[in-house]
Amino acid sequence: MEEDEDIASYFLCVDDVVNTMRGLGEKMKIKKVVRKILRSLPMRFDAKVSTIEEVKDMANLSMD
Repeated sequence: MEEDEDIASYFLCVDDVVNTMRGLGEKMKIKKVVRKILRSLPMRFDAKVSTIEEVKDMANLSMD
């Protein structure tokens, strides 16, 4: 994610990539995608990422 990019457009790009990979036969679990999204967010989201990781059950977290 770029520093000047908004989160909605970033999620659309990630969702497009995931759908393309699934269309090609790749088995992608949502849990893995969510973890990769959280890891790729810029530093300005660090507080939110930390809160999500602490509060939410990562096994049941969706992209919504």
